[in-house]
Amino acid sequence: MDNQLANYISEKTAVSFGNPKSSHVWNVSSWDDPAIAALQLEEIQRLQEAPRAKVTGSLVMKRVSFAYIGALLAYYRSGKVWDLNRSTINLAFDEDEPFNLMPVITEAAEAADASAKNWENVLVDNFHHWLLPLIETLEKTCRVQQIVLWENVFIYLKWFYEKLAPSLPELEQADWNGHWGKITDDTFFGESASNAFAYLNTVKSKRVMENGMRVRHTCCYKHQLPNSRKCSTCCQIKA
Repeated sequence: MDNQLANYISEKTAVSFGNPKSSHVWNVSSWDDPAIAALQLEEIQRLQEAPRAKVTGSLVMKRVSFAYIGALLAYYRSGKVWDLNRSTINLAFDEDEPFNLMPVITEAAEAADASAKNWENVLVDNFHHWLLPLIETLEKTCRVQQIVLWENVFIYLKWFYEKLAPSLPELEQADWNGHWGKITDDTFFGESASNAFAYLNTVKSKRVMENGMRVRHTCCYKHQLPNSRKCSTCCQIKA
C-alpha cells in the first residue's frame, strides 16, 4: 500500500491503515459468513454496552462507511481503484473513538482493469460487491432497517461531495456538484438497483436547522449508548 496515500486519507477521513492496535479486532471482510458476523457483532454490542443489536448494527455502518469514502478519496487523489470486496477491512475497539470503533483498512486490493475505470466505477462496483452485501448482513443480523443503514452512508457521501472534496485544492477539481447529481439519480447504480441515496436526497426534513445542516430522515440510535446524546441533526428532536 502507498504509505503516503494512506496517511493522506487518514488525515482527511475517519479511517486508518495498517494492522489494528487493539485487543479486540473484528474482520468485517469475513462477515459474508452469517455465523461469523453474528458472533462478532454480538461481541461489539457487549463491549459498547448497547441495549439492542440494532444500535450496534447502525453504528457499525456509520464507522465502516468511511472505507467507502476512503476508496473515493484514493481515486480522486491518486487514481487508485480499490476493490473493497477483496480488501481486508477491520474494526478495532478503541474507547477514544466514536462508538468505541475505529475502521482500519489493513490491505487495499486494487481492482482488476483499474486503468480502465473511473470515479463512477469506484462507487458502483463497490456498491454492488461490498456495500450492499454488508448492509444486507447488518439488516438480517442486527434487525435494523436498511434505510437507517443507507442514511449512515449517505450523510458522509454527501459531506464528501459538498464539503470535503471541494475544500481540497490538491485534488484535480472535478464537477463535484455534477458528480453528486449523478449519484443521487434513481438509475445511477443500475436500472434494476434501488438507489436509497436518490430517495434520501429528496425526502423532506421534519425540521430545519438554523445553520442549514440537513436533518436526518432516520435515527441512528447513537443516543441509546451509555452517556450519549442525540445528534444535533437527529430527526427525533422537535422543531
